[in-house]
Amino acid sequence: MASNDPTVNITKFLGLYNREQSRRLPVGSLTVAENIDIDDSGGVIRRQGYAKVADLFSVTSAYATQDERRLFVVSNGDLLLHVGNFNFAVIYADVGTEYIQWVEVADFIFLSTGQVIDNENNVTTWRIPTPMEPAVALLSGVLPEGQYQISTALVDALGREGGASPTWVQDVVEGSGFRITPDTPAGYTSRVYVSEANGTELYFAGETTTSVEVVAATALVDPIDAAQLGGYPAPEEATVIAHYEARLWAAQPGPVSAIWFSEPYWWNLFKLQENFISVPGWVRMMVGLRDGLLIGTDDEIYVYNDSLMKVADYGVPFGKACAVDDTGKAFIWTKQGICEALPFNNLTEQKLSLAAEGSCYADIVEQNGFSQFVVLTTEEGRADNQLLSL
Repeated sequence: MASNDPTVNITKFLGLYNREQSRRLPVGSLTVAENIDIDDSGGVIRRQGYAKVADLFSVTSAYATQDERRLFVVSNGDLLLHVGNFNFAVIYADVGTEYIQWVEVADFIFLSTGQVIDNENNVTTWRIPTPMEPAVALLSGVLPEGQYQISTALVDALGREGGASPTWVQDVVEGSGFRITPDTPAGYTSRVYVSEANGTELYFAGETTTSVEVVAATALVDPIDAAQLGGYPAPEEATVIAHYEARLWAAQPGPVSAIWFSEPYWWNLFKLQENFISVPGWVRMMVGLRDGLLIGTDDEIYVYNDSLMKVADYGVPFGKACAVDDTGKAFIWTKQGICEALPFNNLTEQKLSLAAEGSCYADIVEQNGFSQFVVLTTEEGRADNQLLSL
């Protein structure tokens, strides 16, 4: 018996389709695609990622830098650094087991839990507290008579300076000076700033963990940065972070989310009463792009660039729902498929519908000569518009 000729010649595979009857799908469409990769020429290969490479326990987060030279993992609540051959060293104990968002700015990596890693893998907190006003006591001295303004700011172990304390005003009569005792928590030093007699500009007068005495007029040449005046750290409840236009953005999710933005290049200084925007819904994602700040809530997606513009009537799941490739294009795992930005465009709504609730982790993987947008997901909920009678 002669063998039958094939009825369909499949030259390439097109990926998953599930929004039409299978008999109506284009040739090469798949209704099941488990544990495979489809390359850019339509070939099917078995996916990688089956071999265990490290014995780590209770891993809750991980991040690789954009230059692929550093890898950080949170295991058993400790922050670990990959030191080679899949061996890890603890660089910060007890970072916690809550979900972490990572933001890379130059050689610094910010964690939504409040830590920052520098280029030498030193770890400190990026929220530097703003101190209370200092205690000031009069002494004998030779200061000119007049009114002096006094403020202090905290400096962390990496030399990063925080916001200025409320200003103390001290009246001084001729033949007097004063001692300044800053509010200095453990782990910080204090920089003291004073004005000239009857002056309004604050100048550096000394750094201390105890007190500074000002008893004679000296040359004051190093003024405090204006950004430090009225500057405070982001609220602890601000757990979604991004970097955009030289500022750190921090969102406090809620029915109406508040998003604060720092002073330019001062990632720890926020004017909380004036530098913020409000967004309807629970913010779950923020990504700084060249043309705007991409904001994903539980129900909608926005772009902020001087004003807030809604680009989608559907939101994103909890977790890391977005990844940015080397060209600056963002790919987003949303509740209605995979989208790209900017400009915003849904790439899969015409052919594919997947469950996108629960938690997710999305990233760009470059491997075997092509790039993939890979999403790990708990796949909870239901697909938006899947045809169930396949």
